Amino acid sequence: MLTRRGRLAGVALALLAGGWLPGLTVAQDDTGTEVQQALPPPVIAHLQSQGLTLTGPHGEVDGIALWAVPRVQGQELIYVLPDGRRAIVGTMLDAEGNNLTAQQQAALPPPDPDALWAELEDAAWVAEGAASPQRVIYSFTDPNCPYCHKLWQATALYHDEGLQVRHVMVAVIKPSSAGKAAAILGAEDPAAALDAHFSAYEQGGIAPVREPGPAIVAQIADNNRLMDTFGVQGTPALVFREAGGQLRIQGGLPSPEVLAAAAGVPARPSMMQRLRRLFGMEPAAEAG
Repeated sequence: MLTRRGRLAGVALALLAGGWLPGLTVAQDDTGTEVQQALPPPVIAHLQSQGLTLTGPHGEVDGIALWAVPRVQGQELIYVLPDGRRAIVGTMLDAEGNNLTAQQQAALPPPDPDALWAELEDAAWVAEGAASPQRVIYSFTDPNCPYCHKLWQATALYHDEGLQVRHVMVAVIKPSSAGKAAAILGAEDPAAALDAHFSAYEQGGIAPVREPGPAIVAQIADNNRLMDTFGVQGTPALVFREAGGQLRIQGGLPSPEVLAAAAGVPARPSMMQRLRRLFGMEPAAEAG
């Protein structure tokens, strides 16, 4: 798995200093009744305008409001200062060295897996495999990722068994990743473009678009942010539902057994051997 640093970790976020008082807006609830809602602080509104999903406020500590970025594996807290224009991301400790952030995170309600799955459904992805799938796997895929190439080869073996793989195209590895992802997403037939790219991966794959349009740029940026939401630090990363409906995230190239489970098929010995050979997991033959 090729990794990157998290986008929010250890970052102080700020807007222009100044006083702030919460305002109100009028919205409609599920019954159509007009209700008043508090406007978010300016720094939160700015982050939301950049595509970041936040919930809150979840209480406060000495005037510092707690907002959260939903994550599948633990939510990340953002501390909004009283002026509403500055926020801090990090760990809050008390005088005894206790990790207050960990306590605050533990008190938050867990993210809704159905809502997270819906975010994937709304993302910019390229589907390969069964047209009427029995199982769906989402894969965060960077065009320059060699392990994504191997995963593409491996999942193709399950297409005829009802598997559809939806490649959520991201750009996190090389400068050319964004241009290649744009070339695939912006193609007349994105699935054919993805297939052609990975078929010629060893020769460099698809030519990157030098100046992609703003809509494609926004799609790739949203997909990159979605990686943060799912706590994914590298590619490939699979997201799928297990047999009981639970959401599962598999970072890196999965084992043959995990891939079979994600595809919803038995781990047949012949297929496991074929996948181990593809993944370079078979022991080298002894010289004789």
